Amino acid sequence: AATLAAELTSLEVGKGKSELDFPMEIPLYFQAHAAATKYAGNAIPGTEASSNVVTLNKVRLVYSLPPVTTPDNIYLVGNFNGWSWDTSLSMVQCYDGPNVFWHMVYIDGSGIKFNTNKSWDGGEQSIAGLNSISGDKASDIQDSGDGNIASANPGWYLMIITCSVAGRDIVYDVQFNEPNVWLMGTITANADWSELEEGMKFEVPATADGEFVSPAFVNNSSGDGGVRAYVKVPGFDWWKTEFMVFDKKIVYRAMG
Repeated sequence: AATLAAELTSLEVGKGKSELDFPMEIPLYFQAHAAATKYAGNAIPGTEASSNVVTLNKVRLVYSLPPVTTPDNIYLVGNFNGWSWDTSLSMVQCYDGPNVFWHMVYIDGSGIKFNTNKSWDGGEQSIAGLNSISGDKASDIQDSGDGNIASANPGWYLMIITCSVAGRDIVYDVQFNEPNVWLMGTITANADWSELEEGMKFEVPATADGEFVSPAFVNNSSGDGGVRAYVKVPGFDWWKTEFMVFDKKIVYRAMG
């Protein structure tokens, strides 16, 4: 019953109905199909049969779809990893902003795609799936020629995806910004925890396999969080997008 109700609701929503139109009374038509099958489950030709159609004139249908919510995960694939979801980049949620995701990504002329699942399941987003493109490097972004999100100037980007819900659809507004990483903590020249401190920006590599290099530490690194690093996502304080290396692996603050 629950499966049938959800399917019928989807059909009505597909016709333009909204949740406010429910509950409603609709006619419902049933027909049974049967066949003898092989061991693997395939129908044996010539054994198919269908029943007559049974009509239920008035079926009360309540709205039976779960709410659409913004995703918990977004994954990136592209030429940088051979288009493999197994090694996809997992974008990072901003602290206090579960609908905002960010990651550094190298984008070339062949482009990238993203999805909320690690699979080619039809949910992967091309450039046509973006509601808006903005940011200080937005002018670089173009169609790869086959729908991918590509760059006219291959290089590193700070990619930020803000998700929202419109009806039954998830909307993606995407920013492509300068790939800046900043040093923070008692090791900086000012050591006062101020954002975007002059001289504390990392060097950005020119190649996909290059390294982001921090400026030299000015002071010692003792005290709470003496060495920190972060990217700047508009609307979020620095510590909500910070990360650091532990046991030779980058660990992101994210939601935790």
